[in-house]
This record gives sequence, structure tokens and C-alpha cells, in this order.
Amino acid sequence: MAPGIPAAMERPHFIGIGGAGMSGIAKILAQRGAKVAGSDAKESATAESLRALGATVHIGHAAAHLADDASCVVVSSAIRADNPELLRAGELGVPVVHRSDALASLMNGLRAIAVAGTHGKTTTTSMLAVALSSLSLGPSYAIGGDLEGPGTNATHGEGNIFVAEADESDRSFQKYDPEVAIVLNVELDHHANYASMDEIYDSFETFVGKIVPGGTLVISADQPGAVELTRRVRDLSDLKVVTYGSAEDADVRVHKVTPRGLTSEVTVLLNGKFLTFTVSVPGAHYAHNAVAALAAGVALGIPAHNLASALGSYTGVKRRLQLKGEAAGVQVID
Repeated sequence: MAPGIPAAMERPHFIGIGGAGMSGIAKILAQRGAKVAGSDAKESATAESLRALGATVHIGHAAAHLADDASCVVVSSAIRADNPELLRAGELGVPVVHRSDALASLMNGLRAIAVAGTHGKTTTTSMLAVALSSLSLGPSYAIGGDLEGPGTNATHGEGNIFVAEADESDRSFQKYDPEVAIVLNVELDHHANYASMDEIYDSFETFVGKIVPGGTLVISADQPGAVELTRRVRDLSDLKVVTYGSAEDADVRVHKVTPRGLTSEVTVLLNGKFLTFTVSVPGAHYAHNAVAALAAGVALGIPAHNLASALGSYTGVKRRLQLKGEAAGVQVID
């Protein structure tokens, strides 16, 4: 059974509770039995979904929204220092917890998979969450987008696996201690926090260095930034590195991607054997995301053929290649 409520998170107050990252943590805590409260700038479907889980959600920001008995205040890097609820927390002496620390505490005691990279994180994390759920493994997950099927970005599962999207934008992914980490790509982005590729590499090296002893790094063998990162971390002790991609020397080699309408048939060479499976979203990019998810699951000991079949149950995340409808033989994709 998954751990319960982390210490000091029994009565959390989230400033900006409707955000993709914040709402996911709030949902998991509410499902675990915490007395969750928070505020957001405007009403939303996310706010309603949180209320349905028993959370108190205020609209607008005001010092009065923070209850005197709050055990902590959870913030993201986007919350300004002059936020009235944050100022009130200081007056009351309520501990302030960054979103990444809150998420890290939820993963404690579980077999964590952290998915990082400049792009593709949400999709790959979602693929793993859906596939592991379809295998009845009961994963917990926190994702930056709502899954098409469950219609949520996070859940508390009864299994011992936690899949999390790991955000590099503010270096918060350095707070996690995963058993398996995926790095999809490494590129210069988030210029407000990173001045150069060297800073990006340093940040990702720190993230990789937090993988638990004996854990696994799953990383692209094709993307130049990922290849350079692999070179830099190869000598880390107690770390297994598994590369994936089309490169001839990839440990999990993508042999062929065959488009079939809005799906793909993917063949990989894994442990000396060919394995073919369906990816229910289109394009080579998504196919490679699925192979990364496959490699990560195998690193946790999940049989490759079972996981490969389960990956076909993933049908997408909202706002990413959504099929909106069809008329007169024309499909409309957002």
C-alpha cells in the first residue's frame, strides 16, 4: 500500500491550486485523506474537481483565505513574494513549502519514475501512467496535463510505483530521488533561469546524480544534448544507463516506425529480440516517447511484452494532437 500523508502536509494550503502542477499534488493529498485548501485566480473545471475530492478552493487571493490551523503553505516559483496569503503565512509562522518539495514527499517510499527533458515530458509520463494502470499496477502519478481517459492530471494509486513529470525550468527536478529517470532531450530553454548550455548540462547532471544507488537512467541515443549528457554521467557509480533510439548502438533500438493513420506500429530490438507494438498516437516523435516509457518500465522489472501491449491503451493528453471531430471525410486535429 502506498504511504499516507507526509509530515506537515495534513492541512496544506495551496496558493495557485488550479495550476497543472499544484492541482496534481493537491488531488493526491486529498485522496490520501489530507484536509486540502487553497486559492486560485479564477474559477475552473480544475477547481471543481478539487472540490469534488473534498478540498476547499477560494477564488481570488486574500489573507483571510489562509486558515489559522494550516500546517503548511505550498507555492510554486510563479507565486510573487507580495501575495497576501504568503505574507499572512509569514505572520502566522506557517511553513512555506515549494511545490517540488511537496511532490518529492509524496514519492517517498515508492518506486519513482521521473520523466525529464526539454519537451515530451507530459506525453511520456502519461503513457507510463496509462500503461501501468491498464496492467492493474495501481500507480500514483502527477502530470502536467489531463489524460484523455481518466480526465485528470494526477491520482493516488494503491501500488508501489509513482510516475512524475520532472520540471527542469526552475531546477525543481533536482529535488527528486527516482529509481528510474528518463531524459528525453536536453536543449537550451527557460532563458530566465539558464544563461547557457553549460548551465543546462550542470542542472541535468545534478538531476541524474539524484537517482538512487543501483537505479537506472533511460536516455535518448539520438538527440545531441542527451548524447552529451550521457557522456558526462557515464562514470557515475551505482548508475545503470540505458539508451534508446534509432542509433545503431542504442540499448533499446528503434528498428522501424510504420505510420498507420493516426497510430504507428513500432518495432524495437530489446535484449537481442525484436518486439512490435502499437502506439495509438501518430508520428515518430510519439513512437520514441513510447520506447522511452517501455525502457523505463522494463528497468522496474515489468515484462517487456506486457508493457508494450499496454502502451497501446494510451490515446492522448488534452491540448496535444486532439481529434476534435470529422465531417465529409476531413478530420480536425487541434
